[in-house]
Amino acid sequence: MLEAVEVTVRARRRALLDGVSLALRPGEITALIGPNGAGKSTLMSVLSGHRRPERGHAALDGRPLARWDALALARRRAVMAQEIALAFGFTVREVVMLGRAPHRGRHGREADAAVVARAMALAQVAHLAERRYPSLSGGERQRTMLARALAQVIEPDEEPAGRWLLLDEPTASLDLAHQKLVLEAAVGLARAGCGLVVVLHDLNLAARFADRVAMLSRGRLVALGTPDEVLSAERVGEVYGVGMTRLELDGRPCLAFV
Repeated sequence: MLEAVEVTVRARRRALLDGVSLALRPGEITALIGPNGAGKSTLMSVLSGHRRPERGHAALDGRPLARWDALALARRRAVMAQEIALAFGFTVREVVMLGRAPHRGRHGREADAAVVARAMALAQVAHLAERRYPSLSGGERQRTMLARALAQVIEPDEEPAGRWLLLDEPTASLDLAHQKLVLEAAVGLARAGCGLVVVLHDLNLAARFADRVAMLSRGRLVALGTPDEVLSAERVGEVYGVGMTRLELDGRPCLAFV
């Protein structure tokens, strides 16, 4: 289990997160949603171990992340950040191979190469394998970094059960077809036992693909539950400050402006 316990983060006397607690289960996709500045990316950075909160803590399997060895933690969870800077002229294959760094020497080059090939196929960047990363479009870079994160949590001949993939706005810069591709790949990993935490701005994507939704507003967790439980027109309208109406599509909520 990955959890945040009474997490508070402040910047310039403003609370980015204010006493947030939630427990995330492996085998599920949890979508973090909320308006700009709600605290989604800050919570993601705490859950990944990249940021220590002023109060409270994040823990994996009951052990605070601050007590995890960095290499052991890297073998259990991978992060795809919102902003990705990579100036070197690596090929796509070389970038994805970076995801195997925490596992170097454990399985051998052939096994690592097979994992990289699988990750590139899942992210649909295999045809870009020899392209230089700086030459890619924004969407192609996004999918390459997704493949790198996938290569970190996939193991040879093993399901990713007990591992975690944290994706901060993974559908940004992607067209509709690739948004669907990325989130369907996430569903496949979840069904194999991987835990996923995904920051999404598109509420209908959260409704369609997430098992649970955590809604943040002004640094506080205001709702946590299934998409049906959280995504009411009234709650969304109140948190986002816009008029909304809700429909049903294949048993899932579908939201639209009024």
